[in-house]
Amino acid sequence: MQTITTTEALAEYCARAAQHPYVTVDTEFLRERTYYSKLCLVQLAVPGDDAG
Repeated sequence: MQTITTTEALAEYCARAAQHPYVTVDTEFLRERTYYSKLCLVQLAVPGDDAG
């Protein structure tokens, strides 16, 4: 697993991910005490990613 914290690291990941036929996306939102949910986490994976 890799944590991406900069725009540059995200751009590098996107460039690598663009070489694959698909990208899976999982999101987590915070919905407590608010009408609008707040995005808290985005998880991305491409074929061959190490999930460990």
